[in-house]
Amino acid sequence: MGLERLNWLIPFVTLLSAGCLGGLLALLVWIQFAAERAPAAGKRIPKSLVAFTASPCIEFAALAILFFLGETAHSSDAIFGLEPMQLVIAAGLLAGIVLLMAAHRLARGDPGGITAIVRRSSIVLLAIDAMGVVLFAFALYMT
Repeated sequence: MGLERLNWLIPFVTLLSAGCLGGLLALLVWIQFAAERAPAAGKRIPKSLVAFTASPCIEFAALAILFFLGETAHSSDAIFGLEPMQLVIAAGLLAGIVLLMAAHRLARGDPGGITAIVRRSSIVLLAIDAMGVVLFAFALYMT
């Protein structure tokens, strides 16, 4: 395993951990939402919960694209100076950050007890994604 591969392993692991932890947190929040809203049928789903759930979904989609790209993507296919695998990692992390910031912002206006959980969980996942962006920038610098 060359140094280039090792440099991309860290952001990949960050994307994987943010997706897994985010998926678990989203599942727990949806269970809490179902328990709270089950007696009151017809209540709307908070927008913050939708944005919060979309973040790990996007990160899992980025991981799926990485697995399908595999070794078929070459450095000659560079877009904006980034190889396809680098572009997928960057897009997954940045989309996750944008959706988590939107979820945190939308949670202020949504009523109910779910919003506190969404706000705390989005802060945790924002920290993980921000760490991934820093490690991604470091990996770009090292190559």
